[in-house]
Amino acid sequence: MNHILSVNQFDKDRIEKLFNKTSIIERNFHKGSLFHYPNRVMISFFGEPSTRTRFSFERAMFWLGGKVISESNSDSSSSLKKGESFKDTFKTLSQYGDLIVCRHNDEKWINFAEYSSIPIINAGNGSQEHPTQSLLDLYTINKELGRLNNLKVMFIGDLKYSRTFNSLIKLLNLYENNEIYTAPAEIIWHCDSKSYLDQDNLTRINLKEIENYLPEMDVIYFTRIQKERFNSEDIEYFNNFQLLKRHLEILKENSIILHPLPRNNEISETVDEDSRAIYHEKQIKNGIYIRVALIQELLDEPKF
Repeated sequence: MNHILSVNQFDKDRIEKLFNKTSIIERNFHKGSLFHYPNRVMISFFGEPSTRTRFSFERAMFWLGGKVISESNSDSSSSLKKGESFKDTFKTLSQYGDLIVCRHNDEKWINFAEYSSIPIINAGNGSQEHPTQSLLDLYTINKELGRLNNLKVMFIGDLKYSRTFNSLIKLLNLYENNEIYTAPAEIIWHCDSKSYLDQDNLTRINLKEIENYLPEMDVIYFTRIQKERFNSEDIEYFNNFQLLKRHLEILKENSIILHPLPRNNEISETVDEDSRAIYHEKQIKNGIYIRVALIQELLDEPKF
């Protein structure tokens, strides 16, 4: 049984095929579904809050003609609350549908995916990974800039607990001559990202130095500060930088600003109307198209 649990399952060839399929889906999305799965059911099983990921998966499944069983608070309303194991949970959910999309703050839940008799897509396992978010981010970069090589990419925000950063940095590492800039330099990286960042093409930036580097960047990628995981001193430090309207004057004309959302105050709302700030529409819409392609890929697999 094939699942989508990590970006480590994707190489450049698989990504290229996925993006080609996604482009076809995007071009035809408003014409009606290219595929039809009227009797297939996706189980949306979320134990952490979600707006964009959960709704985009559900919208994708509806576009495919399928049905959705949705639980947005599984950590407290499912039998996990009663002490049921993930093994038993996945064995049970397998009887009710054809595909499971799961998010939970327990990083190790993906280790129990093998007990599911239907495919599982990882929609977030703690601070470890968010593979479909990073794939849609990569698709967005490629679509907007026309390349995935020779990029200067700056990540600003929570590099320790951000699963979106943790997954995307691995995908960018597949491509050549990308220069990575991370800020703030003082915050420790996620332990699983270090092997992908300890390279000659990495520059760690103090928050007060960000403005010096912004004019060179092709991609500026923000992440929310997960206040629930940091102490008050660290949170106060993060507040030393906010992308403001005045910063737009020094950015490249063809650069892009991304954010997986939700945001707090790391990007001012005065930035939203700039054509380079594509997090509200293009990035979100691309999430639907990518997830349609991934769902269709898994549903077309032969069942054993």
